Amino acid sequence: MIPTEVTAYTGIYNAYAVANTPLFFLRKLKEDQAPSELARKYTSEEIFNALKESLVADIQSRTDYASPYVFLMALAKKDDLNLLRSVENLPGVERFDWFQYIWRVLVETFSPKLITTFDAPKEVRPLIILGSNTSTVANELVFTGKTR
Repeated sequence: MIPTEVTAYTGIYNAYAVANTPLFFLRKLKEDQAPSELARKYTSEEIFNALKESLVADIQSRTDYASPYVFLMALAKKDDLNLLRSVENLPGVERFDWFQYIWRVLVETFSPKLITTFDAPKEVRPLIILGSNTSTVANELVFTGKTR
């Protein structure tokens, strides 16, 4: 289980208090380090369970009100679209003003991480292409692109 004090020291609660649109608040969520830290430290399932608990918990402070948004953003930073989609059916989402809107934006703009690993050759020699392409040689690697 994720301790609730993990999210208690962020600027997200203040951002929610002054936010005038859900997209402004979403931008502040993306900029804050707390969701990234949660995504790094905990599994998708742990974040999802914390989100479920926070959605139905008694709201006694602004921390209680903003926590579901923190957990939602942390879950969106994980690479699990199916779990993110299942948030829609959780009880309690209707209690939070912008939750469903922000959730929809996160699902619609979800982009999975693609990591490609390759072995570089032992020796890289610069290659200069003449003609309609421009070339830049940097540290013995060549980046080429067409000019307009």
